[in-house]
Formats: sequence, C-alpha cells, structure tokens
Amino acid sequence: MKNALAIVVEGVGTGLIGAYGSNTAATPAIDQLAAQGLVLDQCFLDSRQLSTQLRSLWTGLHARQEATSEWSLWRAFEENQRPAALYTDCPVAADIAQQLGCKQVTLISLEPVTEPVEDPAECSLMTVFAAAAEALAEGVDGLVWIHSRGLRLAWDAPLELREKFLDPEDPVPPAEVDAPGFEVDASVDPDWVIGWGQVAAAQTAVLDDAIAALYATVATRPDAAQWSLLFASLGGVPLGEHGYVGWGKEQLHGEELGCAAIILPSEYEPVGQRRGELCQLPDLAVTLMHCLDLEIPLLNRAWGRNMLRLAYSYNATAWDPLHQLAVLFTAEADGLGGQVWVRSPAWSAVFSASAGCDDRSRELRVGELGDSAGDLAEQRDWQADAVPQFVEQLYVKPDDRWEVSDIASRCPEVLQQLRNAVDSFEESLRKHEREHLAALDEELCRTMR
Repeated sequence: MKNALAIVVEGVGTGLIGAYGSNTAATPAIDQLAAQGLVLDQCFLDSRQLSTQLRSLWTGLHARQEATSEWSLWRAFEENQRPAALYTDCPVAADIAQQLGCKQVTLISLEPVTEPVEDPAECSLMTVFAAAAEALAEGVDGLVWIHSRGLRLAWDAPLELREKFLDPEDPVPPAEVDAPGFEVDASVDPDWVIGWGQVAAAQTAVLDDAIAALYATVATRPDAAQWSLLFASLGGVPLGEHGYVGWGKEQLHGEELGCAAIILPSEYEPVGQRRGELCQLPDLAVTLMHCLDLEIPLLNRAWGRNMLRLAYSYNATAWDPLHQLAVLFTAEADGLGGQVWVRSPAWSAVFSASAGCDDRSRELRVGELGDSAGDLAEQRDWQADAVPQFVEQLYVKPDDRWEVSDIASRCPEVLQQLRNAVDSFEESLRKHEREHLAALDEELCRTMR
C-alpha cells in the first residue's frame, strides 16, 4: 500500500535552499531529496492568504475558484479507508484541515521564546517534526502531513549556528528571536540587513535537520520503499530585496511568491529531474494524489495537473498551455488593493485588477466584502476608491531575477498581452476548464532575446 509524507513550511523561500541555487544555505537533506526526485523550479502561490493556500493544496482547486463538490485530499483517504493525519503548529492549518474532513489533527502548542536556544533540537519549529517522527517510528502509515509555520515562528536558532554563516570580517549577526519586520532605508546599517539573512539561513538549517531526522525515520521502516515524499514551502520571507526585511508588509515579488516544491514518488526512476514549467499549489495536490494512486472525481473539476506526466521541452513556446501562466489575484484582506500578479515564461507583471479582469470577476471580488458593498453603482464607486494609484510593474524573466528593472513604461504592448492572458485565465477558472487555455503568444514565452 502506498504512503506519503508531506512537509509544508511557511516562509522558507527558494533563496534559502541549496537545491535552488543558494550559495549560503546549509540544506543537505532537502538537497538530497532534490537530487533523487523531481524539482519544480517555477512553482508559485495562488493566494496571499494561508487559509486559501491550504484549500488549494488539499482540494486541487485554484484559490480563485469556488468548490463544486465537498471532495478533499482528507476525504479521499477516508473514502478509501486509509489513515491520514496532520501534525501542525498552526491553528489555521488545523482548522482548515478539520473543515475539509481530516479526522486526526495534532495541533502543537509552543511556549513563548525570549532568547536563542543552545541546542538546535530545542528550536520551536522542531517540536512538530518531533511529534511526527515519533508517530512514524510507531508505525503510522497512509498520509502523514506536517505543516509548520517555519520562519513565521520565533527565529531562535543558536548563536553559534548563526555565526557559521558569517563571511570574514562580518559583524556578529542579530541575537533577537522575534522575527524581523522593518523598512530598509538610508538609516539602516547594511550589515544589519545581511545579519538577518544569516539568521534566516540558520533557521533554515534547523529545519533541514528536522527533515533529515524524518527521512531517516522513514528509511528505517520495513515499508520505506512504499513512501512518496513531498517538500514544499509557501512563499518566502523578504530579506531586503525590495526594501523590506521580515514580516509585516505584503509585496508581490518573486522572492515572496515563489515556492520550493520537490517530489519523490515511491515509484520514480529518473533521478534529479527538474521542470521549468509554471505551476501553482493545486498542481502539487494533484501530483501527490497520483503518487498515491488515488483518483480525483470528475465532479471536483480540479484545476491542478499531474506534474510527473509532462512532455519535456526546453522551449517554453512548446510547453503545455496549462503550464505557461501563473496568476495570483489579491484580496482586499491582503492590503494590496485588488492587484493581480502574473507570470509567464518570459515576463512577470503586477497591475490593477480593474485593468486585468472582466466585469464578472470584478463583481465577484466586490462581493467578497459582503452586502455592505451596496448596489452596483456603489460597487463601482468602491472600486475606484479601493484600487490604489500605483505604477504598473513589468520585469523581464529569467534575466531580471531580483526584479529591479521595471520596464512597464517601455513595453505597454506586453502588459496588454498579459492582461488579455489573465482575462482568459480567469474565464477558464470560472468555468473550471483549464484544458481550454490557449497557448500564449510567442512574445510572452520567448526567453532568448
């Protein structure tokens, strides 16, 4: 019988993981998984709200879609009379899982932290992993899902571990344990920004130790060959790339929206394969289901697709249209004023939702405010007031990795093409018809210029 161990953490961006090109990371366990499995190089969030992200992971639906059935990953295991358990230090994850049918939820309560610990095993984020490792050692099977708040927890890595990430002549890194959240302006010492990056690397090293212990536990089991492994991060913490370090300011940039995603099915022959096609959280859900030989009923009309079955091509214009575009629609709760983030193989852009979505989608978005939004005329007034005045953003990909050269004013035709693509994307979302997405124009896919 096939089993799965899924590890999902918040805030660990791809820039903190060796397998994704970090030159400062210490993540040997994650890197080993990447060397053996399938690495998705361009996986992105579909929402800024954690509750919606989890629904995408556990239903296979895009964050913008409404469910057409009560199906979920948790209910699928129950229907197949297989055990499924969630271990988490996040109350939101526990609540959403229970709403979606998870019968076995272990919610870990953490003690407040006031200073760095002396032993990495004492770090806050290790607690939920220890609970899951104990269950695995006792023989639990089926689906074991670990959701950790990751870098949203206390940054309590030992001082000695933090100092391992120093370069020669670097000052001592910060000794604080509260996750940072500050603007980077002229008054901020650059060494302070770098120091917080070193603390983040130390926290990620602690996470990697926890993952290594879990993998070692699975490897000692007699049914080790029957376990599929998934590691995924839900976006990354900003570390100064766009003028902010830590939590507290929502932005729409790659370092915050990109997800690490590595999958090792129990029956997988190619070693160390990487895929460049664009994907989002629903694709991880469906891929994991296929690893477990579980079917998603047609009634659910899942948006996600199995990433293990894609034809291979270096040329993005030849990619399946289903994987040429990633879109995130912000909600008013995000504090981003209804903006849309869109990524194609060759471009990344942010623009106003009122410019990128059709009337139907705008009415749906206003409807999220409840009845107080009033009639249609009042809704239109609200739209005009709610959408902030900001400069549209456009970045060349993959060249402008850090998104520092905004060329929106120079390429209005590209922005319009992306708006049209978003309109088509949202229409397909509304109809639950991802297979009807048309291939993008060559200009949006051509990465060789």
